Amino acid sequence: MFVIPSDRAATLRYPQVFKALYIDIDGEEICGLKSWRWAVIHLPRGIYFSALTMMAGCGLFVSEETGYLMSARNHATQAEVMEKLGKPIESTETATGNFIWIYHVRALQPGNYRTAPGAWCDEYTLVFDNQGTLRDWTHRSYFHGGETMPTYCVPDGINPNP
Repeated sequence: MFVIPSDRAATLRYPQVFKALYIDIDGEEICGLKSWRWAVIHLPRGIYFSALTMMAGCGLFVSEETGYLMSARNHATQAEVMEKLGKPIESTETATGNFIWIYHVRALQPGNYRTAPGAWCDEYTLVFDNQGTLRDWTHRSYFHGGETMPTYCVPDGINPNP
């Protein structure tokens, strides 16, 4: 079980060698069990708190449009989406009867001594089924460094002003 050095003088001469084997006079720490017990109790709490903080932090950086679309999938109608997001930049109908709407959301980023000024552009592509229910959506984001009014939103995306 636990090894106790028979030579007390050796323990006093080489305390770093016999630290793990030494029994405290008060009997509170035997081979580091007190610190081990503390780690077993507090480490899971720390991991849980860290994970919870990270998950909450990710929710803070979701845009309003993304948050709405995540909650609206498979039940929002075209009228509800148009009321929340406004009129789309482009809308088309596919051969299967699905409707595709494109939204662009632009935001300017001022420059500073580290970054160049420019514009962020987010393109949302929404897919509605033939009954007009939102079934799927995608989001693409692109930073136009140095441009404040780019002619396109994302590379290979829809250009509403050809």
